[in-house]
Amino acid sequence: MWALVVFLSWAVLNDLVLGLLPILFMAFGDSATGVVRNALFKRRTKHWLGNVAMAAISIPLGYYFMGLGGALAGLIASAVERFEYPPIDDNVLVPLTSFIFLLAWQAIYSPSHIAL
Repeated sequence: MWALVVFLSWAVLNDLVLGLLPILFMAFGDSATGVVRNALFKRRTKHWLGNVAMAAISIPLGYYFMGLGGALAGLIASAVERFEYPPIDDNVLVPLTSFIFLLAWQAIYSPSHIAL
């Protein structure tokens, strides 16, 4: 999923941040869920505290790189991290949903679309 998101954002859309931000959510935000999981449960499990930890990382990260749209993408990534639909797990859902949201956000709120 990482390769697909980066390829689409960089080679096709010519905007690397659109692809890197979902990957950062996965790399840093999802790792926060693992830290919480291991600290509290000592086993692999899904728990809402993991999603809160991911949101604490992903929302500010998204805001730093893309403002309000990035922060909302971080919130969405944190919410979908909880779900798994075998064989699709959070490693696919997090980057894919946040990437799609960022594409939609940019299409709607891009400064080039705002009439002066």
